Amino acid sequence: FVQCTTLLPSDWRTEAKMAKGDKKKKDSAKKEAKSEPPPTETPSAEEKKEEEAPTENVEETTTETETKVEEPPPREPTPEPDYDEPTLTDLIVEAFEGEKVRGLYEGDGVAKFAGDHVYEGQFTEGLMHGRGRYTWADGIMYEGDFFMNQVTGTGMYRWNDGSTYEGEVYEGLRHGQGTFKCATKPSWYSGQWHMGRRHGHGVMYYSEDGSSFYEGDWVQGIKQGWGRRVYKSGNVYEGQWMSNQRHGQGTMIWHSLNQRYEGTWENGVIHGFGSHTWFLKRVPGSQYPMRNEYTGEFVNGVRHGRGKFLFAGGAVYDGEWEDNKKYGWGVFTFKNGKIFEGQFENDHMLDHPTFSMDGTTTPDLTGIRTRTPPGYQGFLCCSTPHQSPEACVHILRQPGAGGGV
Repeated sequence: FVQCTTLLPSDWRTEAKMAKGDKKKKDSAKKEAKSEPPPTETPSAEEKKEEEAPTENVEETTTETETKVEEPPPREPTPEPDYDEPTLTDLIVEAFEGEKVRGLYEGDGVAKFAGDHVYEGQFTEGLMHGRGRYTWADGIMYEGDFFMNQVTGTGMYRWNDGSTYEGEVYEGLRHGQGTFKCATKPSWYSGQWHMGRRHGHGVMYYSEDGSSFYEGDWVQGIKQGWGRRVYKSGNVYEGQWMSNQRHGQGTMIWHSLNQRYEGTWENGVIHGFGSHTWFLKRVPGSQYPMRNEYTGEFVNGVRHGRGKFLFAGGAVYDGEWEDNKKYGWGVFTFKNGKIFEGQFENDHMLDHPTFSMDGTTTPDLTGIRTRTPPGYQGFLCCSTPHQSPEACVHILRQPGAGGGV
């Protein structure tokens, strides 16, 4: 063996210590030089399902009595696996080809280390310093800047399967601005890194054509902060993220089904206060489409709590909901202006469980106790017999009064 006095990390000027590279150190160098497999940074089956399936499947109808919501959106996939770059440890030179100045390696040269690792490049005062290429025994290669025996500066890592990282590095780790490309999956990341993890602002692409991607904030390798996710189907989410899931305020648009939700999310699911709109069809002579719209509280992706539903046909329900159905106290305003106020259960008026309408015609309200909104200019017929129309109108305008229609 040709012993070197220049590359031992603890005391590189002591020749006697360099001669003590025994078999144990060789085995350690081989073990530590190996890295985990390259990451598979690609959408999981669950994420692919989400790209194709909207949050809710709502029947496109102008029915004033109900609009169905089937399922909450599937959650974001688990984070992509990470790995550590190979390290430079126990730099014990077994052979060297090149020049020496005052006994120290200088200029261009080739050093073969214990563990079958090889460095080819520039040396300064016995240290790897400048441009060079380091190849680990298992085939992983780094080519770029070295600083005082450290992989620091700008360079490129290449793994055995062809995956690459190109950009800034610090002490052997991806740090700064850089791009990772996975050779086995159609995915790549370009953006900021911190000590080997995606951290800061960056873009992760999930398809070869770049149509499916996430652009936004990262914290230690996970989506966290503000970001925009465009799915392969064209659906888009933009808003807050936490632990790789939609969490906080955000807007989701399902272009394929003409739906939009804007509001609060929790752990990837609609939860809290928000507004969900179903665009149905355009009104003749208008640039605006007809739509159903619910604004209120959600629990785990369904309407639950207090909320207001505007039906495309003109009716309005304002009241309590349970599991996507009108349940509890509420006020239903028909499109002809008549108002029913009372208890609802299982999406129907509790006192009239069989009452229904198709939403396209004025329903027959005979026998259903309703009231007329203030300012309604029409002839009112009071349910109390033997009273004049004037008296009837006076009664209906009193607080808490009602009249039959």
